[in-house]
Amino acid sequence: MSSGGVTDRHVGYTVFTPYKEAATSVTQTYQYSTDRGKSWVDVRQVTITRSITRVGGAWEQRISLGGAPATIVLPPKGFTQTKQ
Repeated sequence: MSSGGVTDRHVGYTVFTPYKEAATSVTQTYQYSTDRGKSWVDVRQVTITRSITRVGGAWEQRISLGGAPATIVLPPKGFTQTKQ
């Protein structure tokens, strides 16, 4: 998605089965361009942490974006999140 000098380069992700406990962290950098994408200026960096854990009989994915957490109960057959 693009609106003037703002370009959305987010992509979806997939959680496959069988699930297993794991965790990962990445740093996402928000940028802007004033020259139609020839050069980019960093605006803000946000840490994203994803973890998969088993709670009772259900698997949960916990996502923390800049310290704000959310928990998703995972469906038994996995899922794919796509960019809209």
